Amino acid sequence: MSPYRLVFGKMSHLPVGVEHRAYWAVNEINMKPKACEDERKLQLQELEELSIESYESAMWYKEKTVLLHAKNLRVKELQAGQKVLLFQSRLKLVPGKLKSKWIGPYTIVGLQANGAVEIQGSASNSIPFLVNGHRVKVFRDNDENGRLAREKVHTDLEEVASWTQQHVHAARSGKLISSATPTSV
Repeated sequence: MSPYRLVFGKMSHLPVGVEHRAYWAVNEINMKPKACEDERKLQLQELEELSIESYESAMWYKEKTVLLHAKNLRVKELQAGQKVLLFQSRLKLVPGKLKSKWIGPYTIVGLQANGAVEIQGSASNSIPFLVNGHRVKVFRDNDENGRLAREKVHTDLEEVASWTQQHVHAARSGKLISSATPTSV
C-alpha cells in the first residue's frame, strides 16, 4: 500500500512515464526476492540479538548498582540507654538555612517491635515519648575526634598561609617559583 493511499484513501494516478519508471525501479530492486527475504531475516535476527544483549547488559548494570548501594548501607543498631539525636520535621514558615535539623541528645528508654523508639530528654523530669525509628540517629560525642579535626584544619590553614606568603614575596621580588598548590588543599 502506497503512502498516498494511506493518507488520502485512494490510489494515486501518475503519468504513464513516471509510473513505468517507478515500476521498473521496484522490479530492479526486488530482482532477487529470495535473497532480499533472507537478508531481511538476518537483519531482524541481528536486531533481536542486539535487543537481548542490551537487556542483559541493563540487568547486569542494575544488579551491580543494587549491590553497590546495598554494600554502603549501614544498619542502625539502637539499644536502650543509648544517646540519639531526633530529626526535627516541623513545618517552618521561614526556615533558617544554618539551623540544625537534629535536636537532642535524647536517651533511649525502650524499643518497640514495629520500629518505634521511646526516648526521653536529658532532663531528669522529662516525660518519655514514642517516635519513629527512622527519625533518630546515634549521637556521637567524640571530643578526641573533634580535637583532632580542629588541629588538622589549623595545620592546613598554616600551610596555606605560608604558601601564600612565599608567592607574594616572590612576586614582589620578581622571582618565578613553582605554582604548585599546598598538598593539603
